[in-house]
Amino acid sequence: ALSRTVKRLEGALGVKLFDRVGKRLVLNDDGRRLLGGVRRAMRYVDDVCRQLGDEEVVRGELKVNSTTQLGTAWLLAVVPVLRERYPELTLSFVPGGGDLVPSLLQGRIDLALVETPLRHAELSTARLGRGTSSVYCGRAHPLYERAELTTEEIVAHEFVAPPDLPGPPLDDWPAEVGRRVGLRVDQVRVALQACLDGHFLAVIPDDVAAPACDRGELWRIPYEGISPSTVYALSRQALHEDDAAGLVVAALQEHVPAER
Repeated sequence: ALSRTVKRLEGALGVKLFDRVGKRLVLNDDGRRLLGGVRRAMRYVDDVCRQLGDEEVVRGELKVNSTTQLGTAWLLAVVPVLRERYPELTLSFVPGGGDLVPSLLQGRIDLALVETPLRHAELSTARLGRGTSSVYCGRAHPLYERAELTTEEIVAHEFVAPPDLPGPPLDDWPAEVGRRVGLRVDQVRVALQACLDGHFLAVIPDDVAAPACDRGELWRIPYEGISPSTVYALSRQALHEDDAAGLVVAALQEHVPAER
């Protein structure tokens, strides 16, 4: 049935859309062009449906995936601004599920926050900013107020860390330096609380940790092995100026802390 459908479509268009590779059918250049056009058309229809009733209102669900703890922290910080500007827009954090490009193109993800920019004809890449993270501990931790520590002394204690996914650690801990992880969480605010409780060390964005440090609740561990990271936003090419992903990216660029 699928083969007949493909033949009818190719007959109607007058071009071949697939090449046979072994027992598989693989999209050729014309097939990929048609697929891109269909995706853009379906996105436009979906966007129009979201705006029915009041075209000035940005509404619906924006599915976000973040592979960077710093990007997640920045997005959470700008949520109050987004709620005020776009009260009918809902942000949903979703898992990436491997290669982000097909997830973005197929609409499983609308916005991805990453540390490595991607180049693709149907995707938009925006630089959000560059930030730093450090190792912290709470007041009850035995390393609190220790001014000099070796790496061996630091990694002798357990960390709270993000999920263990393929690629570099999401919190920017150097992959070549082993550490013991006693708790894994997928939200930087939960990691911060676990750190504040004094049970674990944590790599936390400095902007997130600053208020607790000023109150004396957190101590910055003297470890300089964590490099600054640059965060990028990936989304599908905007079809119009009120594209929800583009509006969220613009808000992030307005409110990301100045680079130090």
